[in-house]
Amino acid sequence: MRNRVVVAMGGYSSERGISLASGQFILDALSNTTFDCIALDLIPSADGSHDHWTATSSDGMALTVDWEGMLIDGKKPDVVLNMVHGSPGEDGWLSQHLDQLQIPHSSCRGPQAQLTFHKAKNNEVAKQHGAHIAPSLLVSSRDDASSLMPRLQNLQLPVFVKPARSGSSYGITRLTDWSDLSQALEVAGKEDDDILIEQGVSGVELACGIARLDGELRLLGLTEIVPESDFFDYRAKYEGAAQEITPARIVKQASDDIIAMTRSLYNDMQLKGLCRVDYILPASGKATLIEINSVPGMSPESIVPKQINASDMAMHEFLTLLIQQALTDG
Repeated sequence: MRNRVVVAMGGYSSERGISLASGQFILDALSNTTFDCIALDLIPSADGSHDHWTATSSDGMALTVDWEGMLIDGKKPDVVLNMVHGSPGEDGWLSQHLDQLQIPHSSCRGPQAQLTFHKAKNNEVAKQHGAHIAPSLLVSSRDDASSLMPRLQNLQLPVFVKPARSGSSYGITRLTDWSDLSQALEVAGKEDDDILIEQGVSGVELACGIARLDGELRLLGLTEIVPESDFFDYRAKYEGAAQEITPARIVKQASDDIIAMTRSLYNDMQLKGLCRVDYILPASGKATLIEINSVPGMSPESIVPKQINASDMAMHEFLTLLIQQALTDG
């Protein structure tokens, strides 16, 4: 009997569109495999009062969904591939629900997903495990910019004002003048109440994909990102306004150090499934951790699929190994 693989996508964050692209890319890659694939889309209501899941079979038939028991046409999935970027897929809610129902899935457990999704809290824990992080301050969207200034004296411009719980560069402002702080807080506050003000680091932007496959931790690639703009923003990520070079053009010692740190963080923080860890490597010194993505983008424009392609592994082969590992982990 074929394994029933549900690809969860959509959600109600700003990343919904990217999530749908990731989910469809996964479904396309699995279309000629032995899996019975189902698309599961979380569609938010217009007023935010309720959520509605829709399920579609590989031949386009609409299926019934009982979300409380995760029953699709009366049957549980064998495994769920979580492609819901942002909330509720990347913040631990979906993982926790699946864990309670004992349904295997491709993402971190609930507590780990919740931690990694909050940039400030994640970085503090990662620091305890040896990661180097930039000086920063966690503030609230309700804080007045002028009242924050005494607490920001130790941060040097430029700084990044970013929502603590968001992805795909939504809500991020690169600040070069403190007079623009109020506007930057407003932009970030549209995505999250918690806002991280983080000192900018000049250097090479890097992304490291990692997953456990066949019981072994495997680095998928180390990619160098060369954006046309000041940082790796939405346009650079999804509209081709950046060069993405795999393997990264950095010295071997720096590459080895970043790979070792990525492995260490994955193990020490008890991560699971597919993750992407982002850094900036300055001209001298250790690489600075930017964030850990527990549900990284898997659209055709995303970094991890390009890393997999550069490793000469077919996408369906990678996904098969990811599914098998999820089934093994339970």
